[in-house]
Amino acid sequence: MARRPVRNCKCYTLSVLAASLAAAAIISVVSVEMRPAHIFFYITQATTTPRNDTSGAGGATGMELSITLAANNTSRRASVLYRSIYIAICSNTGRPLHASEAGACIGTVVATPLPLRQKPRITERIHAAVALEGASSPWASLGVVPRLQDFLGDRSSSHYALSVKVTALVMFKTIGGVPGTRLHDINVTCTGVTFVSQVNQSSFLPSVCT
Repeated sequence: MARRPVRNCKCYTLSVLAASLAAAAIISVVSVEMRPAHIFFYITQATTTPRNDTSGAGGATGMELSITLAANNTSRRASVLYRSIYIAICSNTGRPLHASEAGACIGTVVATPLPLRQKPRITERIHAAVALEGASSPWASLGVVPRLQDFLGDRSSSHYALSVKVTALVMFKTIGGVPGTRLHDINVTCTGVTFVSQVNQSSFLPSVCT
């Protein structure tokens, strides 16, 4: 019986091995390029500002809650494109905001223009606010806006401990790499955010979101 050519067998094995290594290298590069950056969110400022209600009725004092959210992109290579950002402030009183509402969270108006591009190793600050109306406001009685006393509870306090929920739709892109990753949905919660009056904003303690 004729023996198989050993040389051809070795060449075939080496070719398969080389192809496997090349494929593994390509997969590794793509994996690194497509890997999302690490973004850390935290609240750097949370203040309250007294305001008159928007109904025009007069005499009904409301309040505006303002927050500054910092987004820290710690990646050395990946930039971030924020397609949308939704920020909600949640009450810890345990009471519903209105009979027609099931939850105790209200959405804010994000003032920072979107989409927002963030370079590697850069911290972006996102500003948002929401207005709360007094009890005599017709908008509050209709449930269009939350009642101030239901949301904050004890109004005699100058500090209000609330929670902030952040939802962001983002895309990552590496410098000189692939065009971009798929869209990623990021959800974090910042608990124990103590809102202070504007005159006391220097006493605010940053809150980390997880």
